[in-house]
Amino acid sequence: MSLLEGTQYRFLRTIAGKTWKDKVPYTDLINQLSHYNANFEWAHEGTNKGVSITAVETFCRLARLRYAGHVARMTDARIPKILLYGEVNAGQRKPGRPKKSFREGLKEDLKAFNLWEKYQKTGSFEQIVATRDQWRSTINQNAQAFQRNWELNRKNKSNLRKEIK
Repeated sequence: MSLLEGTQYRFLRTIAGKTWKDKVPYTDLINQLSHYNANFEWAHEGTNKGVSITAVETFCRLARLRYAGHVARMTDARIPKILLYGEVNAGQRKPGRPKKSFREGLKEDLKAFNLWEKYQKTGSFEQIVATRDQWRSTINQNAQAFQRNWELNRKNKSNLRKEIK
C-alpha cells in the first residue's frame, strides 16, 4: 500500500506543480486538488460530479467492499461466488504465514469501515449487501468517515514528528 501511496503522492505533486523540496504534506495535496479546478471543466460538461481524490487505501478498501457486495448478490452457481466461499482442501502449504486471502482483506475492510459489528449481528454478509443501493450508500458514507479519520491521523503523526525535532 505504501508504494501506491508514494506513487499517488508523486503524481499529485506533479499535477499541483510542486516538488519534494516544497515539503507539501500528502493530505494538503489531496485537499488542494479535491476542490473544483477550472482546468478540468471539459471533463464535467453536462454533469455535476467533481473530481474526488482520496487516499489509495480508502479507494482500494471501497473497491474491495463494492466488489464483494456484487459477488455476494450473485447466484450460488457463479464461479466468483464459489471462489469467494470456497476452501482449498488439497496440497501442502509453504512454511511461514500464508499470504492474505481476499476474505481476510474483506474482514479488515469491514472493521476499518465500522461494519464488522453489523456483520456479526446479522451473521451473514449476504443479508447486509442484499439491497444494492443501501449497501453502496452505506459503504460510501463509511468511506468518507474513514478518509476523514485517515487524514486526521496522518496530520497528527506529522505534528508529533515535528514536535520531536
